[in-house]
Amino acid sequence: MNRDRLMKISERWFRLLLHLYPADFRDEMGDALVEAYRDRARDALTRHGVFRLAGVWLTALADSLRSGPGE
Repeated sequence: MNRDRLMKISERWFRLLLHLYPADFRDEMGDALVEAYRDRARDALTRHGVFRLAGVWLTALADSLRSGPGE
């Protein structure tokens, strides 16, 4: 799978996780969070490859499950 496709899948994954946060939080902070996540995912993929990107995905899941409902 090529790098661009992985990044598109990665961003879709994170946008899905944003639904764990309340709508008002998503409206206010969503774009900034997606941008920060995209930078983090791109860096992980570029420097360390697919396995590190998978780690970023899992970390995002854990953070969203922990923080989303609390917002």
